[in-house]
Amino acid sequence: MKEISKNPITIEQLSRFSGIKLKIISEYIRKGFLPYNNEDEDGRRYYDKSNASERLKKIRELKKEGFTPKEIQDFFRKKDFNEMRKELYC
Repeated sequence: MKEISKNPITIEQLSRFSGIKLKIISEYIRKGFLPYNNEDEDGRRYYDKSNASERLKKIRELKKEGFTPKEIQDFFRKKDFNEMRKELYC
């Protein structure tokens, strides 16, 4: 079971809040870059506003640095982000 967010936001709200098109956020979700925190009985998914915002910012940074989708997935799968940074930049 996923953790219930203290500040839940839908994908539509996240799109408006971040200024990133819904289509792009949906693509990030399909690629596994942006996991949801909880889901209601109707299947509507909710994201933690601050966590999702931080991830979207990081995704943009990594894309600008030339990371491939696979590398971005690996980055977020790592439990220790500092360890991943050391591996990438050393």
